[in-house]
Amino acid sequence: MAVRWDGRDIYLNVRDLLPPADYERLAANIPLPQRGKMGREAQSYLQNNRRIQKSLFIAECVVNHSYPYRDVTFHVSGRIDGVYKMPQRLELEEIKSVMMNAGAFRTVRPEALPHFTTQALIYAYLLQDSNQGVEVIPYLRLFNLINDKEKRFRLKYNRQTVERMIIARFESLYTAGEKEARRNVVRQSALRDLHFDLPEQRPGQKMMMDAAAQALLQKEHLLVSAPTGTGKTAGALIPFLKHAATHGLKIFFATSRTSQQEQVLNTLRRIDPHETVFRYFTVGAAGRLCANPVFFCHESFCPYIDTFAQRLDQSRLTEQLLARKGLTRDDLYQAAVEKRLCPVEVQNKLLRHYDVLIGDINYVFDPMASRKNLFGREGFDKWLLIVDEAHGLPDRGRDYLSVTLSRHTLESLGFELAAEKSKVYDGLRAALDLWYKWFDAREEEGRVHYTDREAYAFDPPVKELTEMARVFEAAYIAYLMHKVRRNIIRPNDPVEALYYLFRRITFSLRQEEVPLKGLFSARDGGTFRLVCPDASGYLRNRLERFTTVLAMSATLDPLDYYQNMLGFPPDNTRRLFVPSPFPSDHKKVVIVPHISTRYKDRHKTWPLVAEVIRETIAVKPGNYLVFFPGFDYLQNVSLFLGNCPVEIIRQRPEMQEEERREILAIIKKKETPVALLAVLGGIFAEGIDFSGDMAIGVIIVGPGLPPHTHERELMRAHFENVHGDGDAYAYRYPAGQKIIQAAGRLIRTQQDTGVIVLIGERFAEEKYQELLPDYWLEKPGDVEITADYRAALLDFWQGLERKNRKGHPSS
Repeated sequence: MAVRWDGRDIYLNVRDLLPPADYERLAANIPLPQRGKMGREAQSYLQNNRRIQKSLFIAECVVNHSYPYRDVTFHVSGRIDGVYKMPQRLELEEIKSVMMNAGAFRTVRPEALPHFTTQALIYAYLLQDSNQGVEVIPYLRLFNLINDKEKRFRLKYNRQTVERMIIARFESLYTAGEKEARRNVVRQSALRDLHFDLPEQRPGQKMMMDAAAQALLQKEHLLVSAPTGTGKTAGALIPFLKHAATHGLKIFFATSRTSQQEQVLNTLRRIDPHETVFRYFTVGAAGRLCANPVFFCHESFCPYIDTFAQRLDQSRLTEQLLARKGLTRDDLYQAAVEKRLCPVEVQNKLLRHYDVLIGDINYVFDPMASRKNLFGREGFDKWLLIVDEAHGLPDRGRDYLSVTLSRHTLESLGFELAAEKSKVYDGLRAALDLWYKWFDAREEEGRVHYTDREAYAFDPPVKELTEMARVFEAAYIAYLMHKVRRNIIRPNDPVEALYYLFRRITFSLRQEEVPLKGLFSARDGGTFRLVCPDASGYLRNRLERFTTVLAMSATLDPLDYYQNMLGFPPDNTRRLFVPSPFPSDHKKVVIVPHISTRYKDRHKTWPLVAEVIRETIAVKPGNYLVFFPGFDYLQNVSLFLGNCPVEIIRQRPEMQEEERREILAIIKKKETPVALLAVLGGIFAEGIDFSGDMAIGVIIVGPGLPPHTHERELMRAHFENVHGDGDAYAYRYPAGQKIIQAAGRLIRTQQDTGVIVLIGERFAEEKYQELLPDYWLEKPGDVEITADYRAALLDFWQGLERKNRKGHPSS
């Protein structure tokens, strides 16, 4: 539990009274979940052993006591590992696991482990007060995970000394609490002076703010589908900031795009430029913040982590950085590196001091991400969550829970282990043998029952897979101990990589609310994929940890589909569809229905598609964005664009960010008009504003349906069973999201005008027209289906020109 103030009552755990754990130098390449599990197993073993030895041994003894201090009362609670009830006294035993080589463990003294000894002494103080002052003798029992040895120390317990230490900690907590209370008073006063006024009034933004305020008041969730230009960032942030400030809550703004993170920061800087009320910070990924040439956290390998806690305390860097307003990730990195301190760990120490955190969506939803430093011990119920670009979360959720394992991966590791002589590698090799046999069985099943298929689906054998992963985990633990004993440092360890892959598999298998399928292909030696066709149950569990979640996007349409896919509970979720803030007569949507863009017909229609692109641009030369379902289609059509009236620029596969920026710079220069050929869902289809003359038209070739893969077909079958429309959920709705996303690059401001041309006969079908957002269809004629697309486009551009002349008679 975290320290909790309830009026003049303060509730805390014994751990909250302990000094910082600045003594520890645990081997950082031991994964934290595994260290915790090993320690709990060792503790359980010792507790059970004590019970056998002495019938008066009480394991997991709960203690509570209250202490008046100044004008408050501290309520302290804890759980002692074990207590012996003797006739005239009590003996308590605090059990701790350590990882030390044999020599260090033989000479270790309790004075070298102040965190452990202090905890045991405070427990002695609490136990004495809870038992009418009876004599208490505290012991510290250490269990060495490296060699299974144990030691027991009797600790020197002086009640007055421990009492002075506790009172000093009470004073520190009291002072911090009073300081925070004063800050809250200042915050409430300053809240009135913040710049919550908007640069311009947008009706849709006001709708968002009102709906968000109501959701916060009722502790409900809110789904918002709002077109580009609504002002979603401020529309979400303003009511959330007001509510957080008045209710003592914090906000996490989850967005994966760097440009959007910067937009959130700019909004916060405008509202609270001096961080008078809100302290805000953008969380940096560990891999990007790492100052070491190789991202490998071990004190023997990285000088930035060696004796980190001690050197951080001496440097006072935490206090210095917290005193700075507008601290950025780059500022933190530079300051930490100057002090030769790990920037990742420095960030972890700072995060709990901020009111608004901005970071990648993975921090909230990835099951393998550590959230302890982000959301702290106070728990998720003290946080409000805003999820931007929420349309991408269903795919991410499926990716979190879907895992691929190939025989090649297993055999590569087996080859590396073959030359190792130590017995510890026998366990790893035996664990791999189980997986080889399992792959053999899957391959045999395919030969016997699925001879005509490239891959086949099956229900994953949960118990069998879990047991094989457990066997590997046990061998991995022994391997870790071997590495620590021999001081083996191995960055990019393939054994550790496979362990984490098995952790993902077992995590997914434990999710009872998540449908899973196995998919096996014999190609390339055999590949097993654990497939999650629908992650909504998993996402729901994550979302419901927060008091209120606002999920928003310009492409949350249809809302029924996204509410189902995101897992928002129907009885506790509000929904809002915001109309376009821009005049409908500023755009024209033209559907060209006489060309088939189906995969089987594409080679016949490359010249026809190129002709529509060329003629559309010829009607009104300027910058155009042309989106294709894939790179092959793009390349083949571009061969027929030789006489295009503008310069052609093509997106290449694997294009890097630097090259993308160079292309955008060319378009912004406006020296000569260009047609940018790109792919739907790619790096030019989202996260970029092509406002003004940067783009006067978007051409989309075909609806861009996802390819018919085995995995996609598993999705179709699942959603057919659950919602009765598998084709829509697996194919059409994902395609519609990419269409709206790509078209949204066009109209970004009140002054923007342009055309959206949809090429393909399927766009004329009713089930595909249902994918188009309502704000494209505000009045008759907004969407026109015609083979005479040139006349329709000419009529739109000439109409705009006539309107502009009327508005500017002098021209």
